Amino acid sequence: MPYTHYWRRSAELPPDEFAKFAKDVTVAAEAMAEIGIPLAGPTGEGDLIATNECVAFNGLSDCGHRYQDLGYPWPGPESKGVVKGRAVVIGTHASEQGPILASRGCGGNCAGRIPMGRFFIDRVFLARAWDQLENGRYFQFCETDFKPYDLAVMIVLIRAKERMPNDFYLSSDGTEFQWEEAKNLNRELFGWGSRFVLTPLEEL
Repeated sequence: MPYTHYWRRSAELPPDEFAKFAKDVTVAAEAMAEIGIPLAGPTGEGDLIATNECVAFNGLSDCGHRYQDLGYPWPGPESKGVVKGRAVVIGTHASEQGPILASRGCGGNCAGRIPMGRFFIDRVFLARAWDQLENGRYFQFCETDFKPYDLAVMIVLIRAKERMPNDFYLSSDGTEFQWEEAKNLNRELFGWGSRFVLTPLEEL
């Protein structure tokens, strides 16, 4: 299973708070660009989407990084930051699907795989035939493969939880160490929000 973040969300999110959340996403995107993590639209091309009805983005597919065969990379317990050049491999994941990386990096394409790697949250959930409403919430996820945009996904999820605390329950393959990194950046951008706690995946 690729490195993934998970959440359950209400079928319909509050319009006023979602509009504020969408503006927060554009602020986060600008901050990511400043530290070398440009975001793109959900396909890895074009512009990020942040409207009153939908937030959707991905990493940039045409990122200019050198090719490197990484398979399905994972972070180590204390992996953090974003590598500026080639990804640094520090081990092999137990599933043997790919390497363990010291920092977020890509193998020549910073976009997550379509459709599992794109990040999107619609204000009103558009349920498909296989989506099931459980306890008033739908399940979503984003497989980031610990690519650079993973940091943006974490910050945006934190902000969604802070803006709409009763509508989001989050879980992750990431460690508390990686989430603390994202929380610190979130605080730099938006100040102290509500206390952020992940939910164990089996309890989502």
